[in-house]
Amino acid sequence: MRLFGVSGSTKSIRSSFIDTVMKGLIKKGNKVAIVICTKGRDLKSIEKDAHKYLNSGAEAVIGITSSNTFILAKPRSISDALEFIPPLDYAIAEGCDNLPLPRVSIDEKKPHALASWSPREPLENILSKIENLPSIK
Repeated sequence: MRLFGVSGSTKSIRSSFIDTVMKGLIKKGNKVAIVICTKGRDLKSIEKDAHKYLNSGAEAVIGITSSNTFILAKPRSISDALEFIPPLDYAIAEGCDNLPLPRVSIDEKKPHALASWSPREPLENILSKIENLPSIK
């Protein structure tokens, strides 16, 4: 499984980017999960995006808040939370900015980012970089 994060720009553009990348990966036969990290304690803040991602083909959406994990377990790391779902090819972390993950930066260039992207650019280069990420346990 490959894990990378997406940060930057507005929430709506970030969510649209994640949705488009996820669909591109699924179209190539991959199974994808989305991880949403939020500083709040309310699972309802994750619900709208979770339904959207699931309806778009995500195998699972894992929400991690300051007090719970979306699957109603105690707080866990992304790696621990991913153990609850079937084997995946990719997991995309939305937010989770405090974790040292390969990251796509939207609308801003960051020195240690896997890649930078803006809404008017094609995704082929980004997908290529994502597909070349090393697998994690």
